[in-house]
Amino acid sequence: MRVLLVNPCLPDVFPHVGIAHLQGALLAAGIECMACDANRLPYIIKSRSFEFDVVGISVHSFAVKQALHCAKMCHYAWPHARIVAGGHHATAMPGQMLAGKFSDVISGQGEQKLVEMCGGHYAGYVPPVYAGLETTGGPVPFLGHCFPIVTSFGCPFSCSFCASSAFWGGKWTSLPAETVIREIEARRKSGEMDRWMFEDDNFTADRYRAIEICEGIKAVAPGVPWACAGRATDLTDSVLCMALKEAGCVRVWLGVESFSDRMLGLMHKGTTAARMKHGIAMAHAFDLPTFGQFIVGFPGENEESIAETVAGIRLSALTNHGGNICWVLPGTKPHIEATARGFKDRDYVTDGAPFYTFEHPIEKLTEWSKLIDGAHNG
Repeated sequence: MRVLLVNPCLPDVFPHVGIAHLQGALLAAGIECMACDANRLPYIIKSRSFEFDVVGISVHSFAVKQALHCAKMCHYAWPHARIVAGGHHATAMPGQMLAGKFSDVISGQGEQKLVEMCGGHYAGYVPPVYAGLETTGGPVPFLGHCFPIVTSFGCPFSCSFCASSAFWGGKWTSLPAETVIREIEARRKSGEMDRWMFEDDNFTADRYRAIEICEGIKAVAPGVPWACAGRATDLTDSVLCMALKEAGCVRVWLGVESFSDRMLGLMHKGTTAARMKHGIAMAHAFDLPTFGQFIVGFPGENEESIAETVAGIRLSALTNHGGNICWVLPGTKPHIEATARGFKDRDYVTDGAPFYTFEHPIEKLTEWSKLIDGAHNG
């Protein structure tokens, strides 16, 4: 049994973490596996040096068109192979995948399901493998040796713009702190990384575990810079802020989304602008850099809410920030609202994940995004 895993997007700063986890699980089960990004797939096909029994393609809503194109290429290159779709979009819309050249869909977390589909035995979690990502067998190059590390899966919150809750079933699970520390120590000793990013949706969801991991980092990787993502309200905890800083954290990515309490309510963020500002201020007091991410154009957005957000940024202690125009992702409130206004799921195939332009034109959303990007604090 030989397996090819395909990321239908072009290479990013980080390798595709989900594919790396799948590859690690397959190799641990004794199943031969190779992985590639979209730009390498044509070379693998043209070389005619490889035959595969299963091709797994990870599908995100902004890359449906590319994923279907990759599936078509693989179908004609290896007509007897099972072409399998996985990932957030495939989980939300399996019928759309099966209507293309995909023969199977794996919903939700895919390691065990894919291993068993390939006739192997899944023995549980193994660290991701970043090998064989090109035909040369070397890893896809990324910034320095900055590794993406995932220590938890899902999120305990149910923000109405996020597809993660639907994918993970609203559950949050995590690896034990000692498992995380062992992986960091092993990669440091092997020379694989000189810094890393915790790619968890919410690394700080469990303050006790996050602090325990920080204490372990101080022991096995002192002075090494790293970053993570969390919620601004978690940073109201001074002990957690101190632990992150002392362990070498150089940035906490925060999904602030808006400084309008009305918009936060519509997004089901479960917090207020004042509480988030308090957490950001606490991080600043410990010299812990933050990056606030904001959503522009979520259903219900208007000039007043944008003005509130711009004013909030100017008065906040954020180190950096940026605005992102709201996407239409399956299973989210923007998808429900867009569908009611005439959006067709076929648009994912033709255009990728579109921006939510059903209340405001893209020109207005771009203008608002620039206002947020240009709002300087201090």
